[in-house]
Amino acid sequence: MIYLPAEIVARARYVLMDAGAKAWTEPELYAWLTDGRSRLYQERPDVFSNDGEITLVAGAAQTVPNSSDRLFSIDYNTSHKNKRAITLTTDEVLARFRP
Repeated sequence: MIYLPAEIVARARYVLMDAGAKAWTEPELYAWLTDGRSRLYQERPDVFSNDGEITLVAGAAQTVPNSSDRLFSIDYNTSHKNKRAITLTTDEVLARFRP
């Protein structure tokens, strides 16, 4: 379930027993929420992952979309007629086929 930040802050106020906002200010609670989200991203970036298609360019260096930080995996090649699966391999194996 997706919660809005305001809903999370309201739930936190209930747990903190601060319904009148006397102990914790709004900016302070939002700062804690932001810190928690940042920490979660550091520990588990896959929690914020999205699936999508990326058009690749010639060469080994590629870029991810502007809204992305990193590329986790590539599942298959959508430009191939059979949408062939991507197989991980080593440089040594590649060198045997095309030195």
